[in-house]
Formats: sequence, C-alpha cells, structure tokens
Amino acid sequence: MYVENYLYNPLSSSLEPYDLMTFNGINVLAPRNNLLNGVIKLAGNLSQLIYNTHILFAISDYLIEHRTEISKAYDEKKNTKQNQYDFNPSILISFTVGESNPNSVDLTKEISRFPLSIEEQTSKILHNLESIQTGFSLNISDPSRYRNIFYCEDNSQPYLILKTLVANGYLKSIDESYKEYVITPEGKAISKNAKKSRHSKAAFIAMSFSDKPHDGLPDDDLEQIRNAFKVGIRNAGYQPIVIDEVKHNDYIPIKIDEQIGKSSFLVIDLTYRNDGAIFESGIAEGKGIPVIRCMRKSEFDNSQTAPHFDYKQKYIILWTTYEELAQMLEEHIRMSIGAT
Repeated sequence: MYVENYLYNPLSSSLEPYDLMTFNGINVLAPRNNLLNGVIKLAGNLSQLIYNTHILFAISDYLIEHRTEISKAYDEKKNTKQNQYDFNPSILISFTVGESNPNSVDLTKEISRFPLSIEEQTSKILHNLESIQTGFSLNISDPSRYRNIFYCEDNSQPYLILKTLVANGYLKSIDESYKEYVITPEGKAISKNAKKSRHSKAAFIAMSFSDKPHDGLPDDDLEQIRNAFKVGIRNAGYQPIVIDEVKHNDYIPIKIDEQIGKSSFLVIDLTYRNDGAIFESGIAEGKGIPVIRCMRKSEFDNSQTAPHFDYKQKYIILWTTYEELAQMLEEHIRMSIGAT
C-alpha cells in the first residue's frame, strides 16, 4: 500500500514529506515545504516504478549514506538560476535504474539488496537512526514518518518495529510520552554490523594481463593502464583488487567470483579485448554490482578495435592519456558510486 513518503533531506538534516511532481517534463520528488529547491530528479524508467517500496527504500538509504557529499555538491552547483523568474527547481541529486549515466546514480545495486533478512533489517534500521541523529536523542513522535527508514510497506508497521527495537533493548525511551529515544550501547553494537557489510572499499579491476601493446604504443601500455586504474580508485577512497595480485590457493574462477562479490564496483578496460574481463563484468552485473567501463578514445573511434555494438549503448569513459584516465575514473566513481 502506498502511503505518504517521508525521506531524509540532506539540506535540512531532517525527515520531510516528498511529493512526486513534474517540472517542465522532468519527474522529481520535491520536498513539500520547499518545492523549488533540493528536488530529487528521477529518470523516466524510475519515475514509472516509484510506487515500488524497494525503490523508495533504496532512495532513502542513499540519501542517508551520502548526505554529506550530496549537500556539499548541491551547495557548489545551486547558484544556476539565471534570474528571479526562473522557477525550475534546483536538482539535489538524480537517480536512475539500470542506466549508465555519469550525471545520475544507478540504484540497481541498492534495490538488489531488498528484501533484507531480519538481522540485516535490524542492523540497518539502527544504523540509519544513528546516522541521522543530530542531538542527544531521536524524536519519533510519529513512527509512520520513518516508514522508509524502517523498511515498512504500510503505515502501521513502523509502530511495531519501534516496539520491537525497544523490547530488544536496542532503543530506550527517555520521556513519559514515549516520543524521545536514545540508541543503547547494545543497539550501537548491532548498528556496526550494517557499517561493516555496507561500506566495502574493494574495487575489482577486470582487464587483460598478457596482450601485446597496440602498434605505436609503449611496451608498458597495459601496466600504465592498470596503474591509472589504481590511482583513480585509490583517490576516490577505494582499494583496487587485481586478481593476479591476490595471493590464494583456490581455483581461480572461484576466487574471481569471491573477490567480485566483495567489491563495491568493477572497473573494466575495453581498450584490449579480453573475453575473461567481459565475463567478469557479467558476473558483477549479475550480482547487482555497478560496472564502470573505460576505453582509450583512439581505439573506440577505430572500427577495427571499437567495442561491440551492445557495449556502445552503455556509458564508457573515453580517455587519451593515463593521467586523464585516472582523473576521469576518480570523478566518475565519486559521482556514480560515492567516495568513502
């Protein structure tokens, strides 16, 4: 059942009611108290599915987890209005599903996490509450406002969730009216489980290791590409994982699957065609893990080395120098995945 949506607003650090609206043909979720600022832009395929509760949960999670960087990016770009008669709302953040767009966040991975197990749900709820708490306590006078934070599909479930958290000793009421709550030490311990599982800093690199460099390129071209990947990934706050650098005694395909599954995203090089790298990117996509595609522009423009038609339909970072590759990759990770 669809009920009123309260989402966390990074600008006000509070839960606010958001309405689905259309401005100049653009679908947005707009805060009811300030319609012309800080709206959440929705791609066409996402706006059609917005009544799916898992999508609302994913949007809620992302706003909470990335609240600081969203607010900072908004402050840097909000002064875009040409005059006082420009009534187009400023975009807080843009979301899409299953589309590679450098200007939007693909929620595919977020949505794939639902439904959560009881244990995951409990730790995530407590993590959410701890993240948005701004003072000594939390005011939960109206639990229905926490529907998306509590991962509830109707308006009555938040009350039951709140009672359960209190009964288990994870939350404690500190006033007689049962409106103000604090997270207990036991609750904070459970909250840490969500932090550990969610904030993977690993990023898997899928590329060729043995191809000879293309004509006219230095002998260490592949090594330079690998190093540029590592620089871009590390500068965004993640740890690059290359399978031939992982020490193990396992069957290689099993280890590859394991490492990809632990990663926040995968970066693939399309400059050198490699079936293994393509296969690894398919594993990632099958697990709901974002794939970032990179290719040297000269090879992309050459009909003999251009990627397959299907890959050309996806967003590809096109670079000319190793330094540019590292910088573009870092910026793309920060925009589409989020820095750690």
